[in-house]
Amino acid sequence: MACTWAVESVVVSRHLKEQLIYLKNSHDKRAFEAVSSIPEDEENHRDTGGALGGKNRLFKPIRLLISLFTETIIRFGMR
Repeated sequence: MACTWAVESVVVSRHLKEQLIYLKNSHDKRAFEAVSSIPEDEENHRDTGGALGGKNRLFKPIRLLISLFTETIIRFGMR
């Protein structure tokens, strides 16, 4: 669950929020509406991962590595 918590934290807290801002400014209503339906589901995944032990102190190093890899993959994919 540490993996789920780490990935969803990056996706929700950074990537989707940035995408929503971009889409809102681009005036693409259909894309904005499609993406705006995603964060709630991702937050539920993150919260479930945290509730099932993903936020345990022992997993902090693993969460950090997974968060960094996730952020890197997202940035690389957006090129």
